[in-house]
Amino acid sequence: MDILQWLKFDHEAMLRSVEKLGGSTPGVTAKGPLGTLISELAFDLLGHLKAEEEYLLPELSGRFPGAELIVDLCSANQSIMRKNLKSLIKASADEDQEALENAVAALRKAVEQHLDVQETQLMPKLRLHIPTGEREDLGLLVEDMMSDLRSEGLDIAAELKSGLTRTKPATGTHARA
Repeated sequence: MDILQWLKFDHEAMLRSVEKLGGSTPGVTAKGPLGTLISELAFDLLGHLKAEEEYLLPELSGRFPGAELIVDLCSANQSIMRKNLKSLIKASADEDQEALENAVAALRKAVEQHLDVQETQLMPKLRLHIPTGEREDLGLLVEDMMSDLRSEGLDIAAELKSGLTRTKPATGTHARA
């Protein structure tokens, strides 16, 4: 699957997951259905961020004018989403309904901003500057990583602490360009 398709599908899934929280029943705690929704959201969101950090963002360096700015925007937004997810988990554990509602709203806003930046600024540049074969290779790597995460699990606490560590391209596809 082309990384552009994966991003679009995963963005839609993330937004649906956040929207499910907005419709949660007041008074439901992390031990009940809300806890399950939050765990699923945390897995999906953190898996998505991990895929971007390990595979997508490293591929962008030097690919097109303004790539570093887009990477910086994505990185800043990822930090905000992690912070908001931490707040959501804490509010749920504390059974603080007001904090929970605020955390859901803040996370929804951060996810929407993430989607906006990527879909209006990043994805058109990917389509224009990265050949289809490389985008498909990148998509396959991300799909494999997500499959491994589903089977092996994801350490949510560790992922919440991690941040973007940009180094060299992880996929090696950049070298083929």
